[in-house]
Amino acid sequence: VSHFRRTLEHTISYMLQ
Repeated sequence: VSHFRRTLEHTISYMLQ
């Protein structure tokens, strides 16, 4: 589930902003 990790990273990046 590499896409899951990718999605999480994107979500976290969005939250940080």
